[in-house]
Amino acid sequence: MFPNACVEEVLISEARQRAAGVAVFCAALGVIFGVPALGQVRAAGVGADDAGRPVTVQVRQGAVRGVEQDGAVRFLGIPYAAPPVGAARWLPPTPAPAHGGTLEATDYGPVCPQPRSENADEDCLTINVWTPAADDAARPVMVWLHGGGFRAGSGAIPGELFAQEGIVIASLNYRLGPLGFLAHPALDGPEANFALMDMVLALTWVRDNIAAFGGNPDQVTIFGISAGGMAVSLLLASEAGAGLFHGAISQSGYGAWALPRTSSAPTPAPFGMGLGAAPNAETMGKELIARVSADASTAEDLRALDADALVAALQGFQLPIVDGVTLVEEPGIVALRGEANQVPVIAGGNSFEGSVMPASGVTPAQYEVWWGDDFPAAEAAYSTDFAVSYDRGIQRMFGDNRYLLAAQALAEGMTKAVSPAWLYYIDFPATPPVEDSPGAPHGFDGALLFRSQDSDNEHLRSLGSRLMTHWLAFARTGEPALDASPAWTRWQSDVTDWLVLGPSGDEVQASPLGPRMELLRSRYAARIGPAMR
Repeated sequence: MFPNACVEEVLISEARQRAAGVAVFCAALGVIFGVPALGQVRAAGVGADDAGRPVTVQVRQGAVRGVEQDGAVRFLGIPYAAPPVGAARWLPPTPAPAHGGTLEATDYGPVCPQPRSENADEDCLTINVWTPAADDAARPVMVWLHGGGFRAGSGAIPGELFAQEGIVIASLNYRLGPLGFLAHPALDGPEANFALMDMVLALTWVRDNIAAFGGNPDQVTIFGISAGGMAVSLLLASEAGAGLFHGAISQSGYGAWALPRTSSAPTPAPFGMGLGAAPNAETMGKELIARVSADASTAEDLRALDADALVAALQGFQLPIVDGVTLVEEPGIVALRGEANQVPVIAGGNSFEGSVMPASGVTPAQYEVWWGDDFPAAEAAYSTDFAVSYDRGIQRMFGDNRYLLAAQALAEGMTKAVSPAWLYYIDFPATPPVEDSPGAPHGFDGALLFRSQDSDNEHLRSLGSRLMTHWLAFARTGEPALDASPAWTRWQSDVTDWLVLGPSGDEVQASPLGPRMELLRSRYAARIGPAMR
């Protein structure tokens, strides 16, 4: 079993997944439905009857013992931070203390508090490592950042798939929901993105310790899907993250989406999604706390609130916060200013990203209102989908606007930062009947990476293999596979190509969205205009 990579936003109910047309494909790959799908799984072979060979390495905290099996050595549940509990809730993380004896790293341990999880605890900041061998080979390193709308998920993945290819791969837990992102007048400091600080500390742990696992700390690629792709964008925009990674793959990230802002965020500010004022993060924080307790007003009060109640109070996905400290501005704006961390980047998404809209907390009516007087033009641009149904049209718009626009904005920005960037677009009729399929759903590329090798469908196996080949080549060289056909063209100001991956092969296209991208890009330019300089 493994995470529901097919739909990283795990809060969609099975009924909604089926309504979106995602369930048929996921079932064909053997994906386990239900909530929680992330964070409640174990890598193949992990359990009480596991009979692998013990392997011990020395990290800065002390000795850590993992197990060798399935062509990889895995170390699970290593603390990288001190427990963020009690008085440490809503504070920057601190490194995990040294431990005596040998830490048995054979179980993931608790996930971070999230909806409908029986194995959750605030003491959840752990990292997992899979390696071909714990030696001094200095192999390429990949660090997986999980999805789940920043309110669900964990680092539980089948990491042995990458280790078997000669990669040292790590995954991690980070604080979720309002425990990971909160601005409130009662809190002591200006920081609001505690989860982002968790990620930075985890990458610092990788820098300091990965050589003990046979990895090269100077050859680290971060990657993730959905919220994980957004996490990649956050780290590209993070001053604290500079130098901790050397390549980045943002799969269905949403760095161009409007984020709430604190009173310490920079001005002039971009507009919100409806081209009005951006949402105020402190106001949102007070409203969330009020749903848990009408009497909580001090930092001590807030830190005494029940974690499960805080998680349950969140409506829709959790958004990161522009606080001017941990996140100086929206990631898309940082990129387009040419100020992102200068590393090679791959970004992209799927042809029907809008499958995730029912779980997003954004209703079709709200999304239409955001477009205001521009909605008729947008409806005309998406007339083919609206001809099928109103929901199909709105969802297609939403997915393109949230995920594919963000990929292009990131590529444009990295070009300004003199960093190479490549864009991809997966178009696959994932649900039968093929002629009625809206395309590849949100999270489809995760299923391709982690599960397509088990499929009976030769097109899925081939597509997953081609995607994996590019990802591995990027981790090893900083470029996609150079010997692939067709050649994946680097994004440039005058060469705006995407690699379009389909069921029968790949092709390079100037823009898979055609004029719809220009419509989205124009709207985005109007939204961020005040913050550009």
